[in-house]
Amino acid sequence: ILDLYFKNFMELCWPDKYSLIDWKKGVRMLDKELLKIDKEAAMGDGSVDKLIEIHCLSGELTYLILHLEVQRSAQSHFAKRMFQYRYRLLDLHDKPIASLALLIDANPSWRPTSYLQEVWGSSVEMKFPIIKLLDYQDRARELEQSSNPFAHVILAQLAVNKKQDPEARLETKFELTRNLYRLGWSGKDIRALYK
Repeated sequence: ILDLYFKNFMELCWPDKYSLIDWKKGVRMLDKELLKIDKEAAMGDGSVDKLIEIHCLSGELTYLILHLEVQRSAQSHFAKRMFQYRYRLLDLHDKPIASLALLIDANPSWRPTSYLQEVWGSSVEMKFPIIKLLDYQDRARELEQSSNPFAHVILAQLAVNKKQDPEARLETKFELTRNLYRLGWSGKDIRALYK
């Protein structure tokens, strides 16, 4: 979904960084690069990681490591993995790297934002921003009215997190689909979104 709607994701979820990107130069998905540093990076145990090459308006070429955590519970090693990917990619490419955790789990209290290792007065620390989709629950009406496709991706994920019975889940899917038609989406675009 991020391959298709990355620009929309940035515009909706990280607008202050969206405005720093030179969108005319496009972006490149470099998921195969992640395989050089971790064989399970592209699709590991409950997670999907993206490496995206972007051009900043400042002229700087930057890599964005986007970690999507799809586990239903907290992972103690998640922040360490964020750190490992960053230093391995820095070692491999020697380019500026931004890390972002997109958390789509259903646990409102799990919010990892840093990694710290400290031994005998020596330490290394990494801080990273997070986007927690649960934080969009109170903005459901706004998302429903949005023309941004990623708003509807968030609505779908929030619906999944409700753990509804099969009939209620089907009705939620119908309602999400009806809303997309009301917004003027074509059947082809809706099928592409679901796919």
